[in-house]
Amino acid sequence: IDLARRSLGFRPGQARAHNLIGQAHHRLGRIKDALASFDDAIACDAKFADAYGNRGNMLSELGRQTEALSSFDRAIALNPNAAADWLNRGATLHSMGRVEAAVESYDRAIALDPELAVAHVNRATLLSELGRWQDAVAGYDRALALALNFAQAHLARGHALQQLGRLDEALAGIDRAIAIEPDLAAAHRTRASVLIALGRADEARASTEKAAEIEAQEPREKPASQG
Repeated sequence: IDLARRSLGFRPGQARAHNLIGQAHHRLGRIKDALASFDDAIACDAKFADAYGNRGNMLSELGRQTEALSSFDRAIALNPNAAADWLNRGATLHSMGRVEAAVESYDRAIALDPELAVAHVNRATLLSELGRWQDAVAGYDRALALALNFAQAHLARGHALQQLGRLDEALAGIDRAIAIEPDLAAAHRTRASVLIALGRADEARASTEKAAEIEAQEPREKPASQG
């Protein structure tokens, strides 16, 4: 931040310097300061697509979803090939309950960058919410083919398999998530649910206790971070 500000002192009006300051503020959890810096970047260059995308992320974190969507739309109008902006636009639409539009945005992100694992996960999660469990499993499979150690994807896939009655496969997937991220409380709770369905009550009780132990150790307030 200091170096970028010194640069602006020598040559004001550098949109990229303001954008860099905004990214640094975000890393430090200063969301409102980051937003102000991205606004400064846009004031210097109204056609700076990256700044609109970054601005959209900050607005989304602040819960200002309508404004975030507008910012992502502007970013995409300036650079239609930015997969990350299509992804984040999809996440914003998803949070607003605009399911069909969210799927279209995720599809566009995947078309632009087929190896963007998080886009496959987000799309599959949306399909899970719609009860399209088989399609969701296929989406998680694609994500895991790209990022094998994506614990959340293993967990979500396990949940989808549970809904399909494929309990042994579900348990194996959840166990994989726990092997990657042992302190993932949700994975232990989902594991308990699957074990109960399998009639393994004692093991289920142990998983429930483990989840409670992890949750008790988690801080009540976590620093702001980008999803």
